[in-house]
Amino acid sequence: MFFQTQSEREACVTALLLATSDQFRCSEVALWATQAFMLYGGEPCYQNQHYMNVSNRNLHNTTIGNNPGRERLPPMFMSTPMPNTSNLTGMSPQYNQPLSPIAQQPAQQAMVLNNENSAIIYSAKHDGLYIYVSRMLRSIWQLHCVNNNLCSNLSIGDCALLLSELRALCGFLEQHSVHDISAGSRRLPFDSHLNRSTAVLMPSTQLPLNEHRNLSEQAQIEEKRSLTALNQFIKHASEVMSLWSILNDHQFQVICQHLTPEQQKMLRCCTFRDLLITRSEVCAFLIISLINLYLKDKADVTAVSDNLRQFCPNLYRHEDEVTYKATEMLMNAKTCTNAAVREEKLCATLQMCLEAAPTLPLRSICQQFISVDFYEGVVKLAAACAAKTDPEEIGIHYYNNNEPAEDRDGFSCFVARMNFYKEVQLMLDHVYHTVCSNKNDQDQTRSLHLNCEGTLDKHDVENRSKSAIRKITHLALSLKDPLIHVTMYEWLLSHDMSSELLELVEPSLGEFLRRNVNRNPENVKLIDLLWKYYEKNGHHLQAAQILDNLAMTRSENISLDVRQEYLVRAVMCMRNETVGSSITNGIFLKEIEDKLEIACVQKSVLAAMNSLASNNQEARQAVKELNFALYDITQLYQHFAEPFQLWECQLSILNCSNHNDPLLIESVWGNIINAAVETQGSTQERTIRLFTKIELLVREFGESGPCFPFAFLIRELEIRACQLRLPEGTVPEKLFAMKLDIELLLEYYSRMISMNERIWANEGNEWQLIQSAIRVVTLLADNAQAIWYRSKRRVLGKAQDIVAACLNICYQKPDTHRLQSSLKELQCRLQRLLG
Repeated sequence: MFFQTQSEREACVTALLLATSDQFRCSEVALWATQAFMLYGGEPCYQNQHYMNVSNRNLHNTTIGNNPGRERLPPMFMSTPMPNTSNLTGMSPQYNQPLSPIAQQPAQQAMVLNNENSAIIYSAKHDGLYIYVSRMLRSIWQLHCVNNNLCSNLSIGDCALLLSELRALCGFLEQHSVHDISAGSRRLPFDSHLNRSTAVLMPSTQLPLNEHRNLSEQAQIEEKRSLTALNQFIKHASEVMSLWSILNDHQFQVICQHLTPEQQKMLRCCTFRDLLITRSEVCAFLIISLINLYLKDKADVTAVSDNLRQFCPNLYRHEDEVTYKATEMLMNAKTCTNAAVREEKLCATLQMCLEAAPTLPLRSICQQFISVDFYEGVVKLAAACAAKTDPEEIGIHYYNNNEPAEDRDGFSCFVARMNFYKEVQLMLDHVYHTVCSNKNDQDQTRSLHLNCEGTLDKHDVENRSKSAIRKITHLALSLKDPLIHVTMYEWLLSHDMSSELLELVEPSLGEFLRRNVNRNPENVKLIDLLWKYYEKNGHHLQAAQILDNLAMTRSENISLDVRQEYLVRAVMCMRNETVGSSITNGIFLKEIEDKLEIACVQKSVLAAMNSLASNNQEARQAVKELNFALYDITQLYQHFAEPFQLWECQLSILNCSNHNDPLLIESVWGNIINAAVETQGSTQERTIRLFTKIELLVREFGESGPCFPFAFLIRELEIRACQLRLPEGTVPEKLFAMKLDIELLLEYYSRMISMNERIWANEGNEWQLIQSAIRVVTLLADNAQAIWYRSKRRVLGKAQDIVAACLNICYQKPDTHRLQSSLKELQCRLQRLLG
């Protein structure tokens, strides 16, 4: 009857009131009201769809007025928690306009919205639902949630009544879905007992039937969207009111007093409209305060948690329940003194969290695990979240394929996994910086030692820190996910724990180091770690190749000594028995040995250059260049040794290169001798300096062949001895003391005597060679027992020849009686040695 006496909207509201009333629940009245609501609530349409009545009637319940072109009243809208929702506050029942939570549609979804004749007209069922909800919430809509004393402005009775109505409406909407309410059935003929005339809907314009059907379907889709939004809002309102009821049952004011000042201020300013629409965070911190109140009192949170899950499943989700239950269990485990029981509780907590992953607040749970030193829980929970977020291992595939830039999905999954593993890094940071804090008594008696003042031994703290980090590392590396391996390697690398990193033998470490070296080819630290990893794991050829590349790298961060060390290690690696004896490996080893020899020469050049750097700017620059890179032998000679007149370095370079140019070599030796003699100082000082230098060079080049011109050296030294007026036989004595071959000395002195040069007379002592020859033969005679038996006769015979040649010269010159006497005495001595 009310469909005849009221407008269709009001009639639908009345039908809803009867259908959801507790008084008529499960009665025929509720059933009839539901049927009337569903059958006569009308259909949505667009305004450009015109209908006509077959019979002559004038009814109040028409969805569209008799005049299709009538002026539309301004729409009234209602606010809901959904996007683009509208406000229905203060709406009067006499309005006969469409109401929707979707205020405006995007241009591509609406049909010519700029035309007033194309606006959608929702059904009376749709508008009746909105009116019913608005009247239900009208009493609390602008009501502040709490007063200044943080007491609820909504009494327990009012809250229970409102909650009952909301739940009844939710039940109605669950029983009759949005699809059922907005079904596309045409108006049925009115029942005879309602005394209503039959109405048949049919198009009154020239719209094609297909277009008419499409418009009707589009209107129904729009209405379903609007009703879905309203349904969600009603459920949300029911949950908020249920939460409010639970809070009222738990000393609402006490709960609010545990909020922060900012949260209390927000709550005082909040109305129920805000709470239902925009202030979801208020519900969140009220729930947190309620649960924390239980935890603070060490009370079981199971009952209140179950209550919240039952009535507020979206405000208090499953992961929230797990989080607070885990918090309670971890607090109990923290105070547990029985190690076995404590471990059992920790494992039970972890298992519960693993089942709820990955929607848990991971950061909060991991911090609680860390607080009880349950490092295994952090690693396993982070890994479980990563695995459930990326079940197809797209992120791992992205990493294994060298992270291609075009794979966006792979990159997203990769980033998601790495974000989870950041919790492991945070745990490692905690262990690294705040170790051995608040340990339980059992740990303290087992591994912590206090000194007499009661302070913790620093060495023990460091050992415990390393032990914990090592344990976490091995736990993480036991997982198959290479990304958690990368997380561990990055952390160890960032904390300069290279030794701990190299203790690992995982293949993923080699891959990690290779990738980082390829990305940062100038990072010497990474390259250094890579060759050490190869060497430790038996890949000596790869280690040698990297060491060779390191030695040749042009960088200010690698000194020449380090480059030389790299080459030495490369040679050692190549000589390892695990390296094959192929031709290629042999050639590579020879190349490294040659580079090492050149590096030794460069080191001598650098040492000589350092002695000049204090007074020479160019020398200082040369020192930097010599440390910056390894040079070939030609570059060392042309750019450093020759311009700076480093004679000894030139000799080393010529020897290293096997350069056989006697004139050049003799020139270098001459410059070395001149440099030693021409330096300021007394004769004795210059003499000592000269023969000290010669002795050092003899040790280095005495066996080198072309770079040790023995004959030239004897002649030059004799000339300098003559010039310096050194005592007779000084040169032979010095050369003999240098362990040079006595037979060669005899040979070269014999040659020089036979040449009979006038240079000796010009230098002031024409008997210089004869005096030196006498001294050579005397030294020979004094050390005859050291001569090998088989060559003794030959050597002594050669000595007799020299003595005879010297006597022959002396016989031709006046005033040589002393020399002749010495020579004849030597002849007799040699004869005795031969006899």
